[in-house]
Amino acid sequence: MAITLVGAVASSADTASHFTTRNGGANISGDDDNVEGTGAVGDKMSNTTELLVSDTLSGGASGVYDFSVGGNDEGAHIIAWANTKTPINGTTGIATYARNASGHLGTWNNVPTAFYKGGFVTRLANPAADFNAATTWTTTGNPAQLDDVSEVGFSFTTTTSIMGSFNNCQIDQITIGFGIRADAGTSGARNDFEDIRSHDEDTNFYGWWSGVGDSLNAKGGAYIGPATGTTASWFEDSNKNITFQDEHAADGFYVISVRGANTTCDFTLISVSAANPTNSRWDLDIDSTVGTTTGGFTATNCTFSGSRNIVLNANSELNGTTIIDGTALTQNNAILDGCSIISANTADGVAYITSDNPADIKNCNFEFSDGHAIEIDTAGTYTFDANIFTGYGTGNDAAIYNNSAGSVTLNIINGGTDVSSSVRNGTSATTTVNVSESVEFEAVDKDDNAISGVLVSAYLVSDDSQVVNTTTNGSGIVSTTFSGTTPADMYYRYRKSSTGATKYKNLSGLGTIASGTGSSIKRSMVIDDIADPDI
Repeated sequence: MAITLVGAVASSADTASHFTTRNGGANISGDDDNVEGTGAVGDKMSNTTELLVSDTLSGGASGVYDFSVGGNDEGAHIIAWANTKTPINGTTGIATYARNASGHLGTWNNVPTAFYKGGFVTRLANPAADFNAATTWTTTGNPAQLDDVSEVGFSFTTTTSIMGSFNNCQIDQITIGFGIRADAGTSGARNDFEDIRSHDEDTNFYGWWSGVGDSLNAKGGAYIGPATGTTASWFEDSNKNITFQDEHAADGFYVISVRGANTTCDFTLISVSAANPTNSRWDLDIDSTVGTTTGGFTATNCTFSGSRNIVLNANSELNGTTIIDGTALTQNNAILDGCSIISANTADGVAYITSDNPADIKNCNFEFSDGHAIEIDTAGTYTFDANIFTGYGTGNDAAIYNNSAGSVTLNIINGGTDVSSSVRNGTSATTTVNVSESVEFEAVDKDDNAISGVLVSAYLVSDDSQVVNTTTNGSGIVSTTFSGTTPADMYYRYRKSSTGATKYKNLSGLGTIASGTGSSIKRSMVIDDIADPDI
């Protein structure tokens, strides 16, 4: 097994001399009040604003971080440990600070905005976000202007005078990156989320992953499988509750990312949620390479809440998984079986699932919130098995949006919802919905006893095509299915045969094969089994 940091430690905050240039002084705490290493850098701050900022960074190119688009550190976030022993308001009391050698500087106010009264905590900053305050740098324009950041730390603002001489504000390890990677492993020695947590919280103190027992808190991504290449990797876990925390993370920064042609990743009863989807949602990204040689991704009986984008591949399966308040899912030939889509975070006219193969979406339940349940982007004929849609309408609220620019046929089977009246067609698109309905006939005698061997024939009125032509079973029943456009009228006839002579009663009639979940037509005809040519 191999658990590694995706990023670098920019400062361990164990040397006060690395924190003196901008601060007017800093000290190493002498009371073992630290998270990592031999100490924490601190200072006494009484009714003032002061900096604890490292001007000696490691990990970047020559100690300089380039957060600009295309830069070496594009997309990376800054996470560091902070502590105050003087209560402050989190809105402006603690801010992440960045500066370059030319004197450009800026700060991002950290969440939470609630009252904060001490204890080492991690605070996350997204360098691509606008500054809350800046000097020379503009408050907007990030990350283009952040191509040469050489100093990182915290700005503290205290509004209370304190007595004595002690470090009431402190900073410990600063890390710049993305999260934790779990790689390698075998079927007998699998990686899991506890390996990620313990590597971070118990050993290296980055601050990305922490937790107690089966409840884990995430402020960075979980990367599963090799960064590049095809090295075999195995990750498996169950019964975990993972919460991506309320921080101002960039879209896509909170991610569970799986990659590798020989990667196996299995989740069972895993709950993943966003603490505050308004501020930061999370992604599930299954790379197109996953499982192309061996392995693949499976989520069984999981619950995903507050997700942004779920991107699957052809070697992915979601089985019995519930997705709540998700923004989008791209199928990419994945199997979705027995899933529930609830309160999708979709706009009017926008679908939650983008599907290239509706036949692999089966036994799923969709509850309307807004927009469409499924957008089909590939023309073709698909069996649509036992999918139930509740509350969908027409137009921009239709269950199905055919955006394939071609012809789509959905053959609905096993009691799935007839969506023929809840389809929106895009440009040059046409949709045909055929519903497979159960059709049952019963033959009984005049005493209501079942009669076997009765020949039942039924035909469509529209074109005389045959629906059924067979004899009743020992229970006097003929059962079949009708796959076609409904409703449809039919006529039918019962005939009774016996050895040596044919005796029949020509009972013709019309019935309607109805459309809708579980619809059927049942006709019971009384057959007189006495050899009487007059009947």
